[in-house]
Amino acid sequence: MPTKAKGNTKKTSTKKATQVAKKRATNTTSSTKKSTTKSNITAKKITTKETTNLIEYYDLPSKYNQTMVKVLFQTPKKLFVYWEISEKDRKKLLAENGKDFFQNSTPFLVVKNDTKNYSFEIRINDFANSWYFDVPDSNCEYSVELIRKNNETNIPVQIMESNELEVPNNHILFEQNRREIFFKNVKTNKVTSKNIANLQFISHVGIAQPATLNEFYNKFYDEKNFYSSNNPTSY
Repeated sequence: MPTKAKGNTKKTSTKKATQVAKKRATNTTSSTKKSTTKSNITAKKITTKETTNLIEYYDLPSKYNQTMVKVLFQTPKKLFVYWEISEKDRKKLLAENGKDFFQNSTPFLVVKNDTKNYSFEIRINDFANSWYFDVPDSNCEYSVELIRKNNETNIPVQIMESNELEVPNNHILFEQNRREIFFKNVKTNKVTSKNIANLQFISHVGIAQPATLNEFYNKFYDEKNFYSSNNPTSY
């Protein structure tokens, strides 16, 4: 009888130990799952936040590796020109004029007024690839030529010539007495006119003075002080 009691005690204690071990293993697994789930959620949140704050940025190329000279106008009497010489044309210039061509020459812009048939030169430098400059006449066609002059012989070598640019007028024309003012839609090229015969001061306008122009603009615009520091284009 005592032997049987001992066997039963061992079986009971072994069973309890097995149940406790299983319970602990279950608790450990569930806690591991919970911690793993929490870490995944945290990682997802961080990833989402980083994606939201991401800013796209594109770098424009400093060069396009093509030889060109382009001229634009900022105002009727101030033009802007930019240029570039491709690597292929640089090598060609060196082959034709010697390996020290760029060291022994100076760049110039030759500004040509094709309407009044005159030109003038602007000395530039090798560090520039664009330039602003003033022109004496508006309402003309201009073109710009990029050249280099030999520092000793002063002989020019043409690099490239720009497009032709038609510069608009910089003032209202009152040279003739007219009954109409014409307006052109630059998108459709349609020309319309406005009768100004009822404006009495137009009949005796020769070379318009500021006071007369101020009166003229007040007929068409609400601006009361046309000639003022608040209107830089009025001077």
